[in-house]
Amino acid sequence: MKVPLLLAAALWISGLAERQYFLQSNGSEWEVALEHCRLCFQDLVTVTTDNIPILARNLTNNTWIGLRNDLDGPMEWTNWSNGDPLTFQNWYPGRPSINDTREVCIHFLPSGLWYDETCDQLYPYICYADRFYGNLSVFNISEHNASLSWTPGPGMINQYRVEVTGNTSQVHNTTNLTLRVDSLTPGSLYKFQVFPVKCERVLNPENASIYTKPECVTNLAVSSQTQNLIALTWSAPIGNRDKYRVEVDSEGVTNFTALLTVEEQVTVRNLTPGGFYTFQVIALVADCSIEGDPVNISAFTRPGAVRNAEVSESRAESVNISWSRPVGNSSWFRVEVQEVQVPSPGPCYKNSTIVSDLSVVMSGLTPGSKYNFTIVAFIPNTTLEGDPVWVVGYTVPDPVTNVNTLTTSDSITVLWGKPANGSYYSYEVTLDGCMECGVNTSWLNTTFQNLKSGKNYTITIFTHVEDYSLPSNDVKIWAITRPVKPGNITFQAINLHNVSLTWEVPEKLQGVPVQYCVNYSTSFWGYGGVKVVSNNSATVESLTSGTKYIFSVQTLVSDLPLSEATVGSVYTVPKIKKMGLIMQCTSNKILECEKVQKAAIEKAREMIQRRFGDGVFWKLNWQKNPNL
Repeated sequence: MKVPLLLAAALWISGLAERQYFLQSNGSEWEVALEHCRLCFQDLVTVTTDNIPILARNLTNNTWIGLRNDLDGPMEWTNWSNGDPLTFQNWYPGRPSINDTREVCIHFLPSGLWYDETCDQLYPYICYADRFYGNLSVFNISEHNASLSWTPGPGMINQYRVEVTGNTSQVHNTTNLTLRVDSLTPGSLYKFQVFPVKCERVLNPENASIYTKPECVTNLAVSSQTQNLIALTWSAPIGNRDKYRVEVDSEGVTNFTALLTVEEQVTVRNLTPGGFYTFQVIALVADCSIEGDPVNISAFTRPGAVRNAEVSESRAESVNISWSRPVGNSSWFRVEVQEVQVPSPGPCYKNSTIVSDLSVVMSGLTPGSKYNFTIVAFIPNTTLEGDPVWVVGYTVPDPVTNVNTLTTSDSITVLWGKPANGSYYSYEVTLDGCMECGVNTSWLNTTFQNLKSGKNYTITIFTHVEDYSLPSNDVKIWAITRPVKPGNITFQAINLHNVSLTWEVPEKLQGVPVQYCVNYSTSFWGYGGVKVVSNNSATVESLTSGTKYIFSVQTLVSDLPLSEATVGSVYTVPKIKKMGLIMQCTSNKILECEKVQKAAIEKAREMIQRRFGDGVFWKLNWQKNPNL
């Protein structure tokens, strides 16, 4: 049988199924096409608005689709051959014929339109099938074999082709749903694929991957021993492996974290001197899904290293070193100290001392410095030394010097000098005790921005060593940001002698306890006054009616200079007094009196303007006497 042609790009996801379409080029009657599609695929194609562009692409012949009328049932075109309801129609004009009493089937024209035809015509046809997905299980896995089982494929499956790929490759054909695969390599990754074969068509495979069980390691041996470690070596097992797990058991108690290594050797550290240990080495595959059988070996460690070494009671020029005795006997301890230069290397301080006690004070050190301390135990009646134990310590740094500040309306720049003595690693600068707002820097200055205006801030500076464990004594300084000018002035109430005004509080002053200086003056009367308030409103009383007053508002904070002024002006309500001027003019010239009248009015306006300006309220109106 000829392998069906999969329509180009005829694959999309419908719900959770991926649907494929197969053009069958051999001309067949509709019933024969339906039978073949159901046997070797799923059914004749169902046409929808989604798939019609793909199905009709490049068609050159009439092609059967899964639609017909059934003379033994309803005459309407209601269902596809697979039972799906008919929700989309794409008929050739004038089709289907409503007068046709024959049993007819539907085919695509090359244009993609539908045409009804007697079902005995020999046309190509399109089958469809949902992509098959099954489950493949692998069990009874050993070094050289594994068993497979899988779900059956859809419909009449001719056989299953099982492909094995990995360290070795195999192909098996079977009609069963299980298979045992032999001759595998230990510790290897294998991929199994089971392909259902239906009508010579290979369906989507069922897949699984596993590792075979690795073999045991060989030639396990101890290569070296010290007070706190044992080194092991071994030979790789036959086959493959990805890594090894080494488990440590101390006198029947497994209290060590297992070690992983990709090499045929490992050094087990942090062991107890003089202890007895059993080690298990196990070969692992990459995903640790299966492991080989363990191989064991036992050994002792050498005694000698001190325990619980620590630095305490750190001061500017000395630290206290203490430790616990090692397992077994010991008489003397040698303590060595070496300075580690931070932040830059330079000449290092070195010294050593021998004591019989379990602690020593190391003095003569430099403030703010990092030191490495080494403690070595001597075993009585032997020349052996225990392994050296190292511990790191710091001396307390000196505080900073010469702290100063520079301020603006929304920022504070802090400047300081280095500590008077010793070393340092960095500086921590906090604002108002807010550790989250702190800055860590190695510079001698920093700037805090986006601050409130006119607020008093507390700045605290610490000097730190490298691990920030020993801050210096704090140095505090106080600084007030400069005030910003108030916002726009609004005059709320105005009468003959009083003016009430408010002004906007800038965002940078929100929540800051400040005062405002309100100045008012009149240039006409030559007097003014000052009022200090604690909120953003004020009322000025005892003013002169009808007078223009200039108001300026400035922010007042502590002893700082006043902010820039926000200025506004307003007239008090006037007491209206009217004054009349009568002008009489006679002339035998037309419009002459009107010119004289206008000139007189402008002259009067100029005189009043020179006298009063805009310092008081005045208004000049011209009105013709109706009785003249």
